[in-house]
Amino acid sequence: MLKETFEGIEEGSPSRFVESRMETGIFGTLGSINASQASVDINGTTIAAHAHHTMYHMDICCNNLEGKDQDVNWHVSWEISKVNEEEWFEIKRGLETQYRRLLALIDDSEFETFDKHVIQGSLSHSAYHLGAMRQIVKGVSR
Repeated sequence: MLKETFEGIEEGSPSRFVESRMETGIFGTLGSINASQASVDINGTTIAAHAHHTMYHMDICCNNLEGKDQDVNWHVSWEISKVNEEEWFEIKRGLETQYRRLLALIDDSEFETFDKHVIQGSLSHSAYHLGAMRQIVKGVSR
């Protein structure tokens, strides 16, 4: 389900919650818009803000799985709302880096109950933001 959330799924493959197209995952959704579109405010938020917040959340989850101490400031994760092309590229790259990091941690770990909850939380949190971003895309793609 993480793969479906982030990478989408191939046409014709069974889907759990996104359309059976690769571009319906987070990476396909974000790849379909530019920095200007990512910065359009729709109902008080932007795609850039959702993407940055999701990247921040995944970093926190990975740090938890690695047993790292951290100061969490959710407010900071929402401070970015407007981006230029370079900043937009960095957010998308950072999000993919955190996704790959989480996959590697899942592959290399034996999980305690807490760890399973962190992974489940990351999945549900990311799926929520995928839905939010896909709704905003409808407003910026007109």
